[in-house]
Amino acid sequence: MTEYARSGDVHIAFQVVGSSSTDLVWMSSWASHLEMMWDDPLIPAFVGKLARFARVVMFDQRGVGLSDPVPLTLMPPLEAWVEDLGVVLDAAGSRSAFIAASDVASFVAILYAAAHPERTRGLILVNGTACVRRFPDYPAGLPHGLAEAYLGSIERGWGREGGVDRAFVDPSIRGQEGVESWLSRYQRATASPGTMLAMARILMDTDVRGILASIRVPTLVIHRAEDAYLPVGHGRFLAEHIPNATYVEITGVDHSPEFGDSAAVVAPIEEFVTGEPAVVDPDRILATVLFTDIDASTQLAAGLGDRGWTTLLDRHEQIVERQISRFRGRVVKSTGDGVLALFDGPARAVECAIALRAALRSIEVSVRAGIHTGEISVMSRAVAGIAVHIAARISSLAPAGAIYVSRTVRDLVSGSRLQFEEVGPFELKGVADAWQVLRVVDD
Repeated sequence: MTEYARSGDVHIAFQVVGSSSTDLVWMSSWASHLEMMWDDPLIPAFVGKLARFARVVMFDQRGVGLSDPVPLTLMPPLEAWVEDLGVVLDAAGSRSAFIAASDVASFVAILYAAAHPERTRGLILVNGTACVRRFPDYPAGLPHGLAEAYLGSIERGWGREGGVDRAFVDPSIRGQEGVESWLSRYQRATASPGTMLAMARILMDTDVRGILASIRVPTLVIHRAEDAYLPVGHGRFLAEHIPNATYVEITGVDHSPEFGDSAAVVAPIEEFVTGEPAVVDPDRILATVLFTDIDASTQLAAGLGDRGWTTLLDRHEQIVERQISRFRGRVVKSTGDGVLALFDGPARAVECAIALRAALRSIEVSVRAGIHTGEISVMSRAVAGIAVHIAARISSLAPAGAIYVSRTVRDLVSGSRLQFEEVGPFELKGVADAWQVLRVVDD
């Protein structure tokens, strides 16, 4: 649940996840949106890992996400953002916490830990930095030309597909269906191009290297060795200049801690916070899986010809992505004549399937759909697990125009307006036991 803390005249949006007696502030990056971030399966999975051993406090910086905006011509100094962190901790009822941050949010974490050691149980910096720009005594930084090019890309491309090269920042997303579209929507939700450019200029010129020697709290620095966005030299510099810091260098190419092998990021954090070695589990989350399939696609393709079929598929894809986004789902991949999508709630998945079926009738396309809720494994931007197979098998059972669901889905939406009728138990290929399958009744 999103709550608000009052920092002077500004309202700062924050959330608390978990019930541990140990508090941990997590600041992933500067551009965030506390509620929309839950639509991406990797972010909840990462936060869930942290919440196993800590009460996780997250907030949107002033000016972005759900927090109050800031005037473009009167950007606050960095110390105002640092004060907001303290205000959020007060509102969350935290006397002291581990302060963890990534990217340029490291600036806030570093300054807070140095200024408030009495409230900082430990400092954790993941793929972070003390200075973005390159200087003669700081070769890890970004050359002037590249720094200005990056600022230009924000001004021209923030919130536009392909405008900011996210595949450079997080290579594992390259080629993943629907990711670019979702990230563009996420950027637009966090802030306008003008706001992000104004903030990026401040952060690009911030240099907290002179503060590092003043940090007196236990510190953990984690950096991915192949991070191309903020190269590993940033992490090594932090570890070398923060007194008694522990440095952990891990493999991986993604800059965002939530992407790639996030378990390898969480493991040293858990050991640092709890004092006990972490038990590393695969990325597993509960999700509702939707499979759709165009009925008689082979015959349609033959009748329309290559050009007509390609045009129809393009229109199909546009409608599918619009409806799935409308119901807060995420397209994982296209199956050629169908789609695999994830939702964080079964009712939204069913409602989406109903809306999708109706919308596709406008282009004379009939689809079948299968839906199941269960635990899935998240690997980079792909998903796997028995729940995915069950949804696919259920979809293949459905006749043209029908939406079939597992009994699990029916039970989870009990009390909603949705209605179902049993179509019988089925043996699903590759799945043990018989499965009760139901048809959605909406007409």
